[in-house]
Formats: sequence, C-alpha cells, structure tokens
Amino acid sequence: MSTIKMAHIDDHFIHGQVATRWCEALEANLIVVVNDDLASNKMRQGLLDMAVPDKINSRYYSVEKAIKQIPLIKEDKQILLITATLNDINQLVEGGIVIPRINLGSIAFEHGKRHLTNSLSLDEHDFSILESFVQLGIEIDSKTQPEDESQALTSKLDHFIN
Repeated sequence: MSTIKMAHIDDHFIHGQVATRWCEALEANLIVVVNDDLASNKMRQGLLDMAVPDKINSRYYSVEKAIKQIPLIKEDKQILLITATLNDINQLVEGGIVIPRINLGSIAFEHGKRHLTNSLSLDEHDFSILESFVQLGIEIDSKTQPEDESQALTSKLDHFIN
C-alpha cells in the first residue's frame, strides 16, 4: 500500500533539491504534484520531470483528481506530495487524504503576506489553515533542505495567530 511520507509546499514544484535530497531523505519513490494549472500543462510537466531521477516516478493531478487517485495508488509507493499552496493541501485534507507531515519549503512574498522565514510568506488565510492542521495533529515544519535543522513552527504560528 502506498504512503504519503510528507507534503512539501514549494511554489517552484520540482527542482533538483526536491527531486534528489528530499526523495532520498524520505525514501520516496513517487512524486505527486497537485496543482490545477500544472495538471493540464504537459510541456511544463516535461520540463519539471527533467529534474527527476530515473528511479523516481512522477504524477501530476488537479486537486479534484488527486483526492480520487491518491487512495487508488496500489503499488508499494512512498509518496512525496508537492503543492504550491496551503490551500491545495487543505482541500486534500478536507477530501480525506491523510498527510502526516507538512514541510513549508518556499512560498513567495505577495502583497498582504507576512514574512515568516526568508523563503516563507503567509497571509491570514494561510495562518488559519495552519491552525487547523495543528489541531488535527499534523506535524508542520519549515526547512529548505532535509539536512537543515527543523524549524518547528507551532510557537511562531501562535505569535501570528493570537
């Protein structure tokens, strides 16, 4: 049976660091990218797949299709799930996908967002989603590489939420 090892939020999706270091550290053999726009863009998928080592497979789903397809992955797959936004992860969780750990890798700064770390900017809606994940017992951290010291975000979130 397949297992989601971790969900990684990165607005760059797949790149060398994700495809090699994270997959190796998690012993993942399948990358599942969930993004409505990317799911229908075969050219961009092909470009992203250039970073994926031969021993690792990749799949691209819309949020709706991911909710249906992830539970059907019958092979013995260890999955690294990648999305660009917390909202996509939230929709997956609300759709019944079990995610034990979320790593906040890279979410770019935009108007209305606050910097949490150098590579991570969140708005009020993001904080609300993270608060619900904490209440569900989902482990949340932020680090760009697996060997980096984990930055547990619960205390930082308390500061921003309360």
